[in-house]
Amino acid sequence: MEPTRTREQQHGLADLSSFAHELVEELEVDSWPGAESYREHVNVIDTLACEKDQLVVVGCGNAGKSSFCNQLLGEKLWPVTKCCLGLPLCEACYGSERFFSAGASNTEEFSFYAIEGIASAPEVASDMAGTSSTTEGEGLAPQQQEQEEGPEPLWHVQLPSPLLEPGIVLVDTPGFDGKVECRKAIENYLFSAPRLSEVVVVYLIDANRGISWPDRDFFQLLLQPGCGQVALQMILLLNKCDGRSTCNDEEEDQRMECPRILAEIESELSKYSITQVLPLSLKEARQGVPEALQELAVIEAKIDGALAALKSERIKLGKGQLADLIRKIGDTLEAEHDKHRQLLRVARRLDEATCNRPSWTEMRPEGRSSSGGPAQAAG
Repeated sequence: MEPTRTREQQHGLADLSSFAHELVEELEVDSWPGAESYREHVNVIDTLACEKDQLVVVGCGNAGKSSFCNQLLGEKLWPVTKCCLGLPLCEACYGSERFFSAGASNTEEFSFYAIEGIASAPEVASDMAGTSSTTEGEGLAPQQQEQEEGPEPLWHVQLPSPLLEPGIVLVDTPGFDGKVECRKAIENYLFSAPRLSEVVVVYLIDANRGISWPDRDFFQLLLQPGCGQVALQMILLLNKCDGRSTCNDEEEDQRMECPRILAEIESELSKYSITQVLPLSLKEARQGVPEALQELAVIEAKIDGALAALKSERIKLGKGQLADLIRKIGDTLEAEHDKHRQLLRVARRLDEATCNRPSWTEMRPEGRSSSGGPAQAAG
């Protein structure tokens, strides 16, 4: 995915930061009294330019979340299985080289297929698979079932990707219908206060199952105070609208059902301020089916627009900070100019008052220099 609009907005934020730095350096503001107050505005602009936006992919197990993340990245980064994975939240951000770190451990050179416990995709070691209320899995290994409670596990990956380059963090999540710990990890990550204005949620629903109670539970969270912004920025997808590239009667029937399922879901979700559900077939997009590729292009454009809107809001805040900085500098320079004019008026009055009197040099006592210090002895 090439996030054109998002990249343009990121460049706009970088330009604001550069201009603010050039302004204070050109005027040597750091040497002014109270220089810290001017630097505060520059620091805020820098923070706005460096903040990252989260693109969080959520849904029940086997809805196609990891496949969708891989599609956006243009490579098979996260494992894909037919069962619900007991994996942690997985963050991917931009880096010129590939690195991987788990939790708070030290970052080390990243190679996905070398991650301990995971076999080559799409196969996954059985001890990484878990069960969910809507998918069949191999079950959790005993050591996982007895795992002590602690901070939510989080994998961090850095890699060179056009999607991630404009300060985007792509987050793949475990199934929302999985273990209570997985659901809590998603809620804590997504709905923590600092993130609400920095996140775009892509929620996937499996067309084979339609909307489920775990889906409804997630949408119910959007009705909580302070979560309305997440609902406004959410993009809802109905995945597995397949049947255009096959002669299989069952898949063709499924395709015919997609419009009805879309209408039913949109009707039910209107109470959550969700007005549109977009059809998607990742399977047929990978096969190059034109209609599926067109649907995917629409979705990618919508994601690009949502991410660009987040950065546009920060540009607005940055411009406000820059305007305040320029105004403060202008007020200071104007005050200095007024002070200079006052000094000139005083100097003129002194000159007029002393025009018929001996000059200071004439009145200077012997042995005193013109500066008021001791006179230097002649060599």
